[in-house]
Amino acid sequence: MASTATKTTADAPYTLTQNASSGLAITYASSNPAVATISGNTVTIVGVGTTTITANQAGNENYNAAPQVTQTLTVTQGSTVLAGWDFFGQSSPATFAATTYNSNLNNSSSQSSLTRGTGAASSTGSNSFRTTGFQNNGISTSNTDYFEVKMQSVSGKKLTLTKIDANLIGTSSFYATPGVTSQFAYSLDGTNFTLIGSPLTTTSLSISFDLSAVSALQNVPSDKTVTIRYYASGQTNTGGWGFSSPTSGTNGLAISGYTESIPAPVITSSLTASGKVGTSFNYNITASNTPSSYSATGLPTGLSINATTGVISGTPTVAGNFDVTIGATNPTGTGTKTLVLTIAKADQTITFGSLSAKTYGDSSFALTGTSSSGLGLTYSSSDTNVATVSGSTVTIVGTGSITITASQSGDDNHNAATSVDQVLTINKKSLTIKGLSAENKTFDGTTAATLTGTPVLNGVVGSDDV
Repeated sequence: MASTATKTTADAPYTLTQNASSGLAITYASSNPAVATISGNTVTIVGVGTTTITANQAGNENYNAAPQVTQTLTVTQGSTVLAGWDFFGQSSPATFAATTYNSNLNNSSSQSSLTRGTGAASSTGSNSFRTTGFQNNGISTSNTDYFEVKMQSVSGKKLTLTKIDANLIGTSSFYATPGVTSQFAYSLDGTNFTLIGSPLTTTSLSISFDLSAVSALQNVPSDKTVTIRYYASGQTNTGGWGFSSPTSGTNGLAISGYTESIPAPVITSSLTASGKVGTSFNYNITASNTPSSYSATGLPTGLSINATTGVISGTPTVAGNFDVTIGATNPTGTGTKTLVLTIAKADQTITFGSLSAKTYGDSSFALTGTSSSGLGLTYSSSDTNVATVSGSTVTIVGTGSITITASQSGDDNHNAATSVDQVLTINKKSLTIKGLSAENKTFDGTTAATLTGTPVLNGVVGSDDV
């Protein structure tokens, strides 16, 4: 057994033919079943990579075990016919479904059928798909005389196109020297088409176009549909022209390439983010390999994820550091990473308006300040000999001007607010004397007067000594 071997993913299963000098059967094993598997002595290629093929003969009662023999098998990506149209037995149908169609392609009628532009109506011709619509008007993606096919990989696969081969047929006058000019074009949106390479003018009835250098047709994800159009311009405006399968089993049109499984997504967005309690937050999970859904666990209260777009949004209501497990999923698997999310405390402000002057002896009154957070305020008096504060109630105990301070110290989710001061002035109370009257007299040159009654001092607060 040779020490090395090379295959492609397009190669068919093959047989290992080694023999032991004893004539005893050999057993084989593959070190990497993702590259190749072995059943008996048949090797089946599975994927791109390298594996070691090991040949063993364990011996028996008459023979010792044979020295183990290994071979390094390297498998590269191969190309095969993904979609082919064998027109043998057809007489230029209006549309025609592919006779060969890879199972990793979306096999709907709109995807696998060869169709026509409005200027390429069907014309008769055995074993072919042709039209008299092709003219002598050059190649342009604005032309309506074309044949068209669409291809799309199934979910979880990506599509690479490498070559188009076509067998052609038509009236001899149409492909008279210098021949028919042929060119293919592609589109990934079904509307905007790009011509592939240079137009090929030839009298040959077999043509081939290399697609391997067309970057847009390499690794096309499953959410994109590739549309391929064939344009032709001949030597007359009336000759029939199209694809032909002169014998059974011959593709008149074949598109080659390969499909591969899309790897599980890899998250590419930043793994740190910050926000603030009470402030709108937005973070977008991004990932490679065409995720179909997203997830996030461990989000703080107030935030949620849109599983379709990967956007985490909302208004957080709690502060802290959060380790959020974010994920992106496609049909192959899920990629996860940890997002370190820091939510800062919210700032807050105090609304505490000016205070009206009071008079000594007035009743206690309530302070009505508020905080933007909704948390309660704490009040204090700069001079408790003038007024005291209990909770939000002010009690007047003297006269003068003082400062009432409103404070809010914050909590787990809010920073302390800036205190607000307001001046409170307590004016002296006016007193009156009642219960006395003065007797009338004739002016006698003195200021003396006679008062009668019992005087009473009116307006004294409580038991104050005046």
